Amino acid sequence: MEKDIRKLLGIIIACLIVVISFSTPMRTFYSFPDNVRMFYGEEHHLELGLPIGITAINKGEQILINGIEVADKRVALDVSQGIKFRPENLGSYEIQFNLLGIIPIKRLNVEVVPPIYVYPGGESIGVKISQEGVLVVGLDKVETKNGSVQPAKNAGFEVGDTILKINGEDVGDVERAATLIEEFSRKGKKLNFTVKRKDKILELTVKPEKCKQTNTYRIGLFIKDSTAGVGTMTFVQPETGIYGALGHIITDSTTQKPVDLYNGKIMESTITSVVPSKKGSPGEKRGIIKYKSSFQGDIKINSEFGIFGQLEDIKMFEKKKEQIPIALKHQIKTGPAQIMTVIEGDNVEVFDVEIEKILIQNNPAPKGLVLKITDEKLLEKTGGIVQGMSGSPIIQNGKLIGAVTHVFVNDPTRGYGCFIEWMIMESKTID
Repeated sequence: MEKDIRKLLGIIIACLIVVISFSTPMRTFYSFPDNVRMFYGEEHHLELGLPIGITAINKGEQILINGIEVADKRVALDVSQGIKFRPENLGSYEIQFNLLGIIPIKRLNVEVVPPIYVYPGGESIGVKISQEGVLVVGLDKVETKNGSVQPAKNAGFEVGDTILKINGEDVGDVERAATLIEEFSRKGKKLNFTVKRKDKILELTVKPEKCKQTNTYRIGLFIKDSTAGVGTMTFVQPETGIYGALGHIITDSTTQKPVDLYNGKIMESTITSVVPSKKGSPGEKRGIIKYKSSFQGDIKINSEFGIFGQLEDIKMFEKKKEQIPIALKHQIKTGPAQIMTVIEGDNVEVFDVEIEKILIQNNPAPKGLVLKITDEKLLEKTGGIVQGMSGSPIIQNGKLIGAVTHVFVNDPTRGYGCFIEWMIMESKTID
């Protein structure tokens, strides 16, 4: 009889645990990120409304959970009103939560960092990128007196290759490459190319052929040496002058591969016109680079979170802007927000948007939130999000929370944004 009662009690407890595990509060708990970054002095509240005992064990610095000091010991928590975290020190924490004191349900890694302040951007920037060498964007036939030949293709060239040297001579641009090919060819020499393909360096030898149509020596390659475009500044760090912009990687329009940076620059640009977005057809900002720019800087990183580098001078930002704090991803809420961007000339304006959805990300990824343009002026001028708006800072409750990155092609009033947290982390890798 006693054995049956224990068995029945075990079944009831198991069923209770299953019911609790699939309850809305516990699903909220499970969906909470495994890795959380918090600012020193911040309190974070996770609402659960779960009327059951949870214990916590913390490995690391002391942390207050629901007002109770937790450090290297098991502590019982009343979570009916939720869970409140407040770290006491900078550093790292690892917290294990157990249901009924025995069943592990969540491991939470917490990193506590100092608050971060930046100058918000919004300025339109011209992006001029010089390649490391010249990029192969196409293969071609050469028409000779003996018929069509494909010297470069036969030598093993592929679209996306970067030509670094020709017969030991550095190749800085297309004009230099064409000159070297012609000079060595007229001397009757074969051409030895030093080529970068992904992470490999290759040596390819090509015998140039004389084109009967142009009367010049050719090898059957289409090449380009730089790309330029318009984007938007996201932030500038006051102490270092390090900036972040665009919120997404720059790829070559022909090969769709990331551009290898060698001597890239950003400068201020002026927007001369806007082609509005329409369903199925993203619009674009059109602008010209201001060569008497009030700021300019190099490009050290081209990643999925944008381009990053260092400005030569930040006086313009110091005079015109006030520093604002950034928000970590768990501080962002759905609801009203604003973006800062230029739609005419070089005047940064503020426009209303709505944060519709926040995506849970334990690890860095470029698409962190969904936003919708609600500002009537911006909708009338641009139809929504347009190319060139990438990098426009998103502000909520006085904090920089992210950057506009992508437009929904079938609904240009909506698009994705990247968490500013990831962009700041990326900028920290600059020496």
